Amino acid sequence: MTFVIIGGGPTGVELAGAIGEMANRTLHENFRQIDPANTKILLVEALDRLLLAFPSDLANKAHQALEELGVTVRTNTKVIEIAEQHITVQTGDQIEQIACHTIMWAAGVKANALGQVLHQAAGAEIDRKGRVKVLVDLTLPNHPEIFAIGDLTYFEQDGQPLAGLAPVAIQQGQHVAKQILRQLNGQPLQPFRYWDKGIMATIGRASAVAKIKNLRLSGYIAWLAWLFIHVIQLIGFRNRLSVLSQWVWNYFTYGRSVRLIVDRRVGMTSSQPTTESAKRETIS
Repeated sequence: MTFVIIGGGPTGVELAGAIGEMANRTLHENFRQIDPANTKILLVEALDRLLLAFPSDLANKAHQALEELGVTVRTNTKVIEIAEQHITVQTGDQIEQIACHTIMWAAGVKANALGQVLHQAAGAEIDRKGRVKVLVDLTLPNHPEIFAIGDLTYFEQDGQPLAGLAPVAIQQGQHVAKQILRQLNGQPLQPFRYWDKGIMATIGRASAVAKIKNLRLSGYIAWLAWLFIHVIQLIGFRNRLSVLSQWVWNYFTYGRSVRLIVDRRVGMTSSQPTTESAKRETIS
């Protein structure tokens, strides 16, 4: 009943919020022997606040919204050991062991092993996370025939590295497709420039934070903006209408698809099969 999420970025915040919402609202009447409201959710962040990419006022509002969902937020806390049934954290000079069975890592990823291959075969420079450092046109130094994009790459813009987000990878993919056509036509390559359309993170039911240019949104308004952006990106009017109607229904009924593994042996007669495939089934 104790969940530990490591990393206070958008992934960790959204994950902690989703678990808190499920424990306190969605699943509170789904079990006979346990009370999901007793779930302990711990979000651990090594820096001094959550959502470093967001302004501090939005990060503070996200922090408060998580606490309202029953999430315990521990900032300035570094995880120094992960074991099967506990984690060990350090806050200042104090070291503490926290018992838990479910640990979720949201503190960043290591680049794909292909980065090491490019480093060894093409002499590409990589950073400590294994990301390949590319030129302004997203090619490898001295190898204009090799493009690298997305989480595999380290790309600086205005003195700051671009985050490993889907919008970055999508725009890079579109750029590379155009550059390949330019190469085929004998034209010079163009530099890549990321157009930041804003960042947002959902925390729970009707709660989110968003920064769109100089506009800062939080709470219900930010959540509506998040919903609109995700719906509008779907292909086809029918898909948009279907998803929107389902979300509206779930919002007013507090509904959520939950998968449970149940034991079919309960209520079985002696004439029924007892194979492993018949004993358990997954229902939605």
